[in-house]
Amino acid sequence: AMRTSVAFLAVSQAAVANRNPVSKVVDLLRDMQAKIEADGKAETKVYDKYACWCATTTQRKTDQISEHKASIASLSNEILELKAVIATRENDIAKLDADIADNDESMKQATTLRENENKAFMAETAEMQSAIGSLEKAIKVLSGAGTGGAALVEVAAAVERVAPKTKSSGALLQQVAKLRYSPQSASVQGILKDMYDTFVVNLETMNAEEAASQHQYEDLMATKTAQNKDWMVTRGRKEEEKAAAEDSLGMDTENRAGELEELEAAQRFFADTAAACKDKADEWAERSRNRDEELTGIQQAIDILDSPDARKLFKSATATFAQVSETQSSNMEPVYAALQKAAKASHSPRLALLTVQLRQGSRGHFDEVVKIIDEQLADLKDEEAQDIQHRDDCIEQENDNHNRLQDLDYAIKKLANKISKLNSKKGRLEEEIGETQDAISNQEQIMADALAQRNDDHDDFLQAKADD
Repeated sequence: AMRTSVAFLAVSQAAVANRNPVSKVVDLLRDMQAKIEADGKAETKVYDKYACWCATTTQRKTDQISEHKASIASLSNEILELKAVIATRENDIAKLDADIADNDESMKQATTLRENENKAFMAETAEMQSAIGSLEKAIKVLSGAGTGGAALVEVAAAVERVAPKTKSSGALLQQVAKLRYSPQSASVQGILKDMYDTFVVNLETMNAEEAASQHQYEDLMATKTAQNKDWMVTRGRKEEEKAAAEDSLGMDTENRAGELEELEAAQRFFADTAAACKDKADEWAERSRNRDEELTGIQQAIDILDSPDARKLFKSATATFAQVSETQSSNMEPVYAALQKAAKASHSPRLALLTVQLRQGSRGHFDEVVKIIDEQLADLKDEEAQDIQHRDDCIEQENDNHNRLQDLDYAIKKLANKISKLNSKKGRLEEEIGETQDAISNQEQIMADALAQRNDDHDDFLQAKADD
């Protein structure tokens, strides 16, 4: 509007001062044409800046969208891989748990069997030692006076109890029969000595076998305990790998969710920016078309007024528009008609205003406003230049602020997602630390109890062996 006013005032001032209506109108039209072209260049410069911003911003968002899509695809692949790792570690842990349980059951059965064997051994050695004691007593009796009938009966009973548990049970029972039915036999003392020697050898054999069984049991328990320990170490490592994979899975899942949100935001911003840029482009195309039509209309008016016929028609006109007579005013009708025709064809408000002002100036209504026009013209031109510069600065600042706002918003979202992920990870790690500390305490207590029980069992074995 201000540019139109400037053009209007310039046209009006020139029209009043003109002494040759046709030539001065042509000059005014050319000045107007130059002004419109200058305005077009200035507006083109501003629009080019905006178009550059549109291209830069949409390209930047396009790159961000591509980056988000690539990141989402990468995170999706990592999530699938981590889920596979977690499933594999769960299967490994389940198998280790089953192996450890089987090993524990095997150790439990071996311990029960060893305890039963030791219990039977203790009972047999007690009877064997009793029989040996009876044999020693009988031998001593027979070595002195008398037949020792009572002692022989005691020996026979003891031998009968022990004989079924010895390897030479048949021979021993035959010897017992001789003791019962031939107590006066001269060979009784020899029989007793043979039986004594046999029992002593058998007792030593039983002690050796018990020691071998105990040693074999201890080796078995040591092997299975070491195996369980190795499995527990492996299980712990598998648990750590599974926990690490679960932690990474949680972070990747959160990261992918964040990337999806940022992708949607970038796509919305891209769509809004593209739509706004298209609207501006359409508006600019319409303004450019109107400007071209206006310039075409002005050029047509110049062609009409500057033609040889027009110059011939008005070559005798010497009065200004403000002083022209009624006769001269009537001679201006072709000029008015030409300008009106050009204004209608080009839809130019400038040509329409020029036509009106020329008609009013020709009737003497312009003399009073010439001075005001002269004073305002310079101010309006200065204000126009300032307005254009201020508009350009505002548009540039607005674009810069908009870009900076988008960048800051993007950075804030990234940092918020990162903080959320780190807090989540911190909570999981604190929970895992607590569980690990509890597991360590429980394991230390189990190991202490097992060591105490093992020491007690070993002491009992050593005491039993010493008693034998």
